[in-house]
Amino acid sequence: IDFNLTMKKIFSLIFVLLLLAPAAMWSIDYDFEPQVERMGLKPPRFNGRALFDHEYFLAFDQYFNDNFSMRSPLLLAKRWLDFRIFQMTEVSGIHVGTNGWLYNRQSIENYRKAACDRMPDIRRLALELHAIEKLVEATGRRFIFTVVPSKSTIYPEHVGFVPKNTACNRSQYDLLLEAIRTHPLKGFVKLEKLLQDSKIGHALLYGKTSTHWNDLGARVAAEAIWAQIIGGDGGIQRLEYDGRNENGGGDLARRMMGFFAAVEDIPLTHYGPLASPESYSAIVYGDGYIRNLIPYLRQIFSRFEVIRTDSIPSRQYGENWHASDFILLERAESGLASMRLEIDRIFSAFEAEARIGGRYLLDLKNSVPGANVSLNKNAEYLEVKSVGQRSSFKLPDIPASNDRIFRVLKLTVEALHPDMMTLEYMTSPALAAVKSLKPGITTLYLPLPFQELISLNIHPGNKAGVLIFKSAEILDLTEISDDSDPGQEKILFAQTDKKNGAETPDTKPETVLSESGSGQEISALKSNDEPVTDSKTAAPIYSTVLKSNKASTTEPFLAVTDFENGRIFQRKGQSAAIVVSGTYRGRIEAVEARVVRYNHAEEIVPWTVIDPSPQNGIFVGELSGIPQGGWYSIQVRSQTDHTVVAEGKHKWGVGMLIAGLGQSNMKEWFFTGKDLKAHSLLRKFNDKGWSKLDRTGNAAIAFGNRLIERLGIPVGLLDFSVNGSGLRKEADWGTGF
Repeated sequence: IDFNLTMKKIFSLIFVLLLLAPAAMWSIDYDFEPQVERMGLKPPRFNGRALFDHEYFLAFDQYFNDNFSMRSPLLLAKRWLDFRIFQMTEVSGIHVGTNGWLYNRQSIENYRKAACDRMPDIRRLALELHAIEKLVEATGRRFIFTVVPSKSTIYPEHVGFVPKNTACNRSQYDLLLEAIRTHPLKGFVKLEKLLQDSKIGHALLYGKTSTHWNDLGARVAAEAIWAQIIGGDGGIQRLEYDGRNENGGGDLARRMMGFFAAVEDIPLTHYGPLASPESYSAIVYGDGYIRNLIPYLRQIFSRFEVIRTDSIPSRQYGENWHASDFILLERAESGLASMRLEIDRIFSAFEAEARIGGRYLLDLKNSVPGANVSLNKNAEYLEVKSVGQRSSFKLPDIPASNDRIFRVLKLTVEALHPDMMTLEYMTSPALAAVKSLKPGITTLYLPLPFQELISLNIHPGNKAGVLIFKSAEILDLTEISDDSDPGQEKILFAQTDKKNGAETPDTKPETVLSESGSGQEISALKSNDEPVTDSKTAAPIYSTVLKSNKASTTEPFLAVTDFENGRIFQRKGQSAAIVVSGTYRGRIEAVEARVVRYNHAEEIVPWTVIDPSPQNGIFVGELSGIPQGGWYSIQVRSQTDHTVVAEGKHKWGVGMLIAGLGQSNMKEWFFTGKDLKAHSLLRKFNDKGWSKLDRTGNAAIAFGNRLIERLGIPVGLLDFSVNGSGLRKEADWGTGF
């Protein structure tokens, strides 16, 4: 009872102080007036309709909250009370623990151990790390990798109550340790046990209110890295420690109170020489934890570069791996998901220098068609015609890695347009690698996991088109001794091909037509022209067969892959080229396409042959010279039998695409206001696809309408702004903010 009475008195006193605060500030002439001119904020404009407009009151409420003269001190007082009295905070990204400890939310996510949905990504990461280590070692260099445990991992006793995921009970780091047991890393430095042992009876390794470790925690890690470099864990020279930063980086307390912290991220820093002349050179990749490691790294390396990046190697700093003895990669436990290893760039740079134990060509004629794909197994290459995401084929029974030999599959692919190829490892659980294709030749490298044989399921791209697989080559990364005979592995490889029936491959083109990859043949369309729908892209395939109401196996028919309704193709000059694709049955010698006005007989682009030699039920070709404008629809037909026609049901156009990027100021372009009506040629595109604006979004509609009135062409606004996104994105390889 006495305690409750005391708390009531305290809160009553605080309440009185808050009431008297404005008068006190006025008496000392303290200026809390809103600086509207400096901030550029103005009250919402009042008019006769404003009193009946709900959005006006919301806007005025926001203006008042942002300009209230006592807003800042009251917010500061509230946050202080929340933290000190109630042990809580409303600031996103911060978790209040016990005894004044603060944690960032990413650290708490690791503590919850609910990362099982990330298992395929973490296993692929371990496989790629193993491949990089093997390649770097094959060039005579060393690769060191370490993961910095989260603050909640080293100091879980101060987290407080946080429900854990008992069904999974594994963090991303736990999953990584499991994967490394399958694909071991000789240069992996484990820190969690060293840090946990060092905190017993010693000073703090992480500050109570910091996000990162302090200098003492960094020294423990640096000495472990030094032991890994010299190949032992005892008798090493102790690194000097002066305790300059005992609290660590990233002050959560200041952030919680609303104070801005100085940006400490300098993306690229050069150091040295400082250590002894016989020391090593290195390229060091890190994140926020690397700052306190640098004084100790200067005692280990004679010269080194520190690069803060999520993409390894970086895309903008031009670091030279060839000039370094060590590649050191440091990553926070909470940052594993945002790390991107550029395997293709690394192997392209080092392949010529690395000691490759063997090189063996795979016979691409062993490829097996999957769904909605046509394979032309030419003597020199493999031509793949696909209709987009639902197309796939398989490379079966590829000799994979083992304890003695680590293998990498090198694919050389030629594409006509940029696209994304997905390669699925047929493992359990399945792993997938998404690769970017550029126009022209692209070289891809795929590390092969530890098992006898592996098959790859390949989705050629998201867009319809033709790809040329020019070669598939196996690279053996092995420690070659003087008395070894690389030819022995070549014989083993030849025997493996023989075992899998590669001696007499079928050179005839093959295909499998399926509905949504089910492996079942696409049935003839019903008389009411119902579409066959792709479950992944929701893009219907419409076919109008004019020769007969019912398609049979002996009568030819066509089905065209329609474009999404309302799609706008970006013009180049005053026209555009599009890829037209689809499927057919029966005897079709060539496929023509044309563009007509939507719901009208007016011909925009005349009949043009797009695929002079369709094979195996797939046709793909480019139709160019489509003038800017809209709306249009697509038609295809057999060149020799004009009664076999397929017509798209959706409308689309050629015009201008404009990306809307940024924060809520841009986001509200598409959501605030319903006073205008969108032009019929105006469309919006976001992660849900193409859609009309109708009357929602005054700014977007006004902007788009003005452009259409001026240019007379369709305009597509790409809505990809994110409320609250920072000026510095968290992942510099292009996803996330």
